[in-house]
Amino acid sequence: GGADKSAANGAGTDLVPPYSSSAGTFTLTVRAEDVGKYYTFNVTGDSSLGYNTVSRSFKVVTPVIDVTVAKNGIATIKGSTGSSGSVLTFEKVWIDARTITSGVNGKKSFTITYDTKKLDAGYHEVSADVSDGREIDYPKAFPVAIYNKPSLKSSRFKTYKNYAIFTAPSYKDSKYDYYLQIKKRSGKWGKLYGPFAPKTPLRIKGLSSGCKYSFRALYIKKVTYGGKTYYMKGPWSAKVTVKTGPKKKPPVKSVKISKAKHIKVWVKPETYVDKSTNKTKTKKGHYAWKTSFKVTVRMKKKPGIAGLYIGNKLVKGNKKTYTASFKTDGKLKGKKINIEIYSMGNKTYGAYSPIYKKKLKIK
Repeated sequence: GGADKSAANGAGTDLVPPYSSSAGTFTLTVRAEDVGKYYTFNVTGDSSLGYNTVSRSFKVVTPVIDVTVAKNGIATIKGSTGSSGSVLTFEKVWIDARTITSGVNGKKSFTITYDTKKLDAGYHEVSADVSDGREIDYPKAFPVAIYNKPSLKSSRFKTYKNYAIFTAPSYKDSKYDYYLQIKKRSGKWGKLYGPFAPKTPLRIKGLSSGCKYSFRALYIKKVTYGGKTYYMKGPWSAKVTVKTGPKKKPPVKSVKISKAKHIKVWVKPETYVDKSTNKTKTKKGHYAWKTSFKVTVRMKKKPGIAGLYIGNKLVKGNKKTYTASFKTDGKLKGKKINIEIYSMGNKTYGAYSPIYKKKLKIK
């Protein structure tokens, strides 16, 4: 028979684990709930043959699993049922509720590898089934990192005098949050901006005019595990550097409107859906008046830019004189209009200047 040693100090009651005998050999079958308990077996022989009572004590060992995850995401999972005297063996290994291998069946110890990049970023649990079909009571938790680098291009920025507009790409890893980190010139990396929703412009405030700023991006995921909150972050993207727009308006010397004339144009018939009746209707073709004119902007000096906007027209180049032609609805000769002029310092991301405004008569 056997007794739980914990009964000696009042912590339990006598327990007799199951056993079987064959040809005088006793074999103990250990249950998962017996882990950590002590048992003593007494075997008494025939005194006439010189056998005495033999006592053996042992502790039922706890099966263990250890997990290490390398930087490349490959996890090494090791399991052991304990000492060589343990009769427990493994059957399956699990990650969360999914079997990852049954190749450990019948083994007292094992070492296997698993690519954690197959799993979502966050905490996961690895556990194992032992020979009596029960799962180990204390599964091991391990973190799965974010391995994807976000895309970051200077064309995603539009910079102005003291702020920038950033539009995140339509990234496929939308299960993560997209963040930017910024540094000025050769300074240290500082504040994180975000999260940025895909294809949604967001303003980055508080920048200085005419300065270079470097940005880098990363994915972050908020994870809750065991009642605590963790922030998993992935690798940084490549660095992107952009320059903000100048502090001053373009050095405009003069703005002139010339060659204004009225033009009679034919407007083609147009088919449309009337929203009130949901019926298709057609506007008849007709003649209409338009006014065409030219705007000439002369600079005090070459502004050192990629181009100049005159109204909604971009005239490329670093010049002393810029011209743009316009055509607007109606007869406007003799009337005054507002002309807005601003420079673009970089053809990729803008670096736009403040706006120079002038009110002129069309003539």
